[in-house]
Amino acid sequence: MMIFIFSLPFKKWLFAALALIVGLFLISEGFQVYSLACNRTKKAANTCEISHFTLSGTSVKQFPLSQLKEARVQQSSRSKITVCILVTEKEVLTFGSLSTNYAQGKQEMVSEINTFLQNPKQLSLSVKEPPGYSIILMGIICNVVGLLLFFIKTQ
Repeated sequence: MMIFIFSLPFKKWLFAALALIVGLFLISEGFQVYSLACNRTKKAANTCEISHFTLSGTSVKQFPLSQLKEARVQQSSRSKITVCILVTEKEVLTFGSLSTNYAQGKQEMVSEINTFLQNPKQLSLSVKEPPGYSIILMGIICNVVGLLLFFIKTQ
């Protein structure tokens, strides 16, 4: 099988390899999931936790709820990528994927976070950005194209 792959014309091999690499990158980007959980309950009194799940692992950042001032939607003027940012006393945190352009969903997340911050009677908040299914689909398509280029014989 390896001999067959390396016997392909260089341009075809290059395009096939590039399609596979791009496909794998898109799939890994699409599977990123961000979640924010804040609690005012006794169990986890006045804390917030941002979790970032990727195919390679999970990272968690905790901070006191009192440091969280507001959430905002920010859009890049050149690339039109929309991100959700969390403004704290110490820093500005990016919450959510940079690869998706899901402005309405991000605005809803920001609204939910800010409503929680303004309502001290609300005991907990849980916000989750879903995986980017369209990005995952594009990655799968790139992988299929790459595999087809590797295994379809040229005349």
